[in-house]
Amino acid sequence: KIYLQKPNAALLAKLERAIQQYKAVFEEKKKREQQMADLEKRAAAGDNRAKSELRRMQMDDPASEAKNEMQALQQKLAAKRALKNPQEEEDRLYKEEQQRIADIKAQEEAEEQRKRNESRNRLKQRAALWQ
Repeated sequence: KIYLQKPNAALLAKLERAIQQYKAVFEEKKKREQQMADLEKRAAAGDNRAKSELRRMQMDDPASEAKNEMQALQQKLAAKRALKNPQEEEDRLYKEEQQRIADIKAQEEAEEQRKRNESRNRLKQRAALWQ
């Protein structure tokens, strides 16, 4: 039965996007490492511009690169998990949508209550003028 189920097209697209992002992050990292190696060779040959560019690249924050790698990996794993359990993903999306609708409804009710209170206060102020 499990093997007969067709995967959800949206989940497949999500997985493809996650894999593409994952590959792009690591290709960018590889490109950066190659560029730094090239700059190191040029700097060793005495190129001052290469030295300054290499120094700038070495001073870049490695935490942002690690964050990008972890996000890409997390999205890839989440997409794989969703593909394995499509019902769980649909349930999660349904709950998120219900929560969003409940939040909107609560905001609308709060706005209506605020308007009612303002109207009552205006009426009280008008009544106070006649007393």
